[in-house]
Amino acid sequence: MAKTSGSQFYSIDFHVHTPASNDYKDKDALASDIVQKAIDSKLDAIVITDHNTFAWVEKMREAARDTSIIIFPGFEINSNGGHVLGVFDPSAKIDDVETALIRCGIDKKDYGVETALGYPIEEVFSVIADSGGIAIAAHVDKEKGFLRTIDQGVATIQ
Repeated sequence: MAKTSGSQFYSIDFHVHTPASNDYKDKDALASDIVQKAIDSKLDAIVITDHNTFAWVEKMREAARDTSIIIFPGFEINSNGGHVLGVFDPSAKIDDVETALIRCGIDKKDYGVETALGYPIEEVFSVIADSGGIAIAAHVDKEKGFLRTIDQGVATIQ
């Protein structure tokens, strides 16, 4: 990639699910289908953030190999306090992503289980950052976002 001066803007979807997430509607979708949809949408990159798993990251990397799409590995964790996206460098090793997920409180037996609950949100933010990732509060004002998760002891907005 040529170096340029000034700002560079990219079109990125930071919250992409695959059939590894229970709420993904088309269970027959292929990784190549998701990559093609990203290309058709004129995206430069997508972040794979399935619920409590990283299972499809390598499939997505392979499907995007000879395309213009950059794949960022990650996960969406159901923390005690709301959903959090863990986003890692495209060159991150899958073992490092897995280690971060485990350190956030998701046991291997709970990979992909949407109802599995990780550690408190503040700890999850710290673990992701300490693991070289970026933590993003997901859909903060939605039902499972941290601004609305009153049942987990977090203040809510009205």
